[in-house]
Amino acid sequence: MKLVLAQMNIIWEDKKNNLLKLESALTMVKADLILFPEMSLTGFSMQTELTAEEDEASLQAVKTLAKKYETNIGFGWVKQTDKLCENHYSIVKGDGTVALDYIKLHPFSYSGEDKHFQGGDYVSITNVADFHVGCAICYDLRFPEVFRAMTPEADMILVPANWPGSRRAHWNALLTARAIENRCYVAGVNCCGDMGGQYYSGDSCLVAPDGTYVEPAEILTFPNPCVEEMYGTCKEERLMLYDIKNDVEALRDTFPVLKDRRDKKQFLIKS
Repeated sequence: MKLVLAQMNIIWEDKKNNLLKLESALTMVKADLILFPEMSLTGFSMQTELTAEEDEASLQAVKTLAKKYETNIGFGWVKQTDKLCENHYSIVKGDGTVALDYIKLHPFSYSGEDKHFQGGDYVSITNVADFHVGCAICYDLRFPEVFRAMTPEADMILVPANWPGSRRAHWNALLTARAIENRCYVAGVNCCGDMGGQYYSGDSCLVAPDGTYVEPAEILTFPNPCVEEMYGTCKEERLMLYDIKNDVEALRDTFPVLKDRRDKKQFLIKS
């Protein structure tokens, strides 16, 4: 699989210019899958009157781009429902159809996300190239049950995020742990720079099933069309290109820890 992690400095609550940035990245790379962070076109904003969509306009725009560039695109957006909003991450195929649509299971109550967003109730897995790909979003990373629900079916689990630099040690440790305990690839794609009063350090990475970091085959400067004069540049912004083969089944056979896993229903808790 040719995979790209687009570590993007999201322009705060500016869908139009973020869509320009997203397309500019597509002009630079040709991949099986290019991934953008959580809430790709707005940043992690609770101003849902600005970000949420009933008409799925952002999804429709990305469908058009996926067909134009014949590339599978993963991106985050906000859906308005009859009650609270939903934090979505979708993979749009090169033919414009949606291969995966996942709703964040755990709204981040520490920041008040739960007051504006309702959590989803399912996990989702799709095929991309020769991988079975699942998805979790940002705060979901702190809950191993989400990842367990996707393995052993998933060979790779995506974690798009807006994860602040103040907790980067947790990000790195948890991505590694989820890869090791599930014996699968974990691709974390985070935003970067200063947004909405927070600093985001990026730290996007691809972790192998043994917990080692996969080195990018190439790192490119993230293009910044039409907006650099208004918003400046971000030194952490980049496109990280990987070329990997699916060796997960062989690695799981070599060190078959998953067969020893017991469901919590199989043991008691005593006090």
